[in-house]
Amino acid sequence: MIKKGFKVTVLTGKDKKKEGEIIEIDRLVNIALPRIKDFRGLSPKGFDKFGNYTFGIKEQIIFPEVSFERADKVRGLDIIIVIRAEKKEHSFALLEKMNFPFIKKGDN
Repeated sequence: MIKKGFKVTVLTGKDKKKEGEIIEIDRLVNIALPRIKDFRGLSPKGFDKFGNYTFGIKEQIIFPEVSFERADKVRGLDIIIVIRAEKKEHSFALLEKMNFPFIKKGDN
């Protein structure tokens, strides 16, 4: 159960040789995603039948800790959020409560 004030993090795996990094969901949603040029929101179609949510990011430089000057090339990444829920709708509601910016119906 997630309670108000808890930090929720994501462990990322870069590749087989390097360890992953921890990304705080709050920083992803409120700092990194808004830095995407022409960002209109995340697709609500990224849920699988188990309620897990997947989306991609084209440029890792949206994260403030990644220096544009030091990046040897622009890389993308896939983010998979594994959620234990009985229904996709429960996962969607959880991520909405965590301020995930989903595209609303009719907003294209």
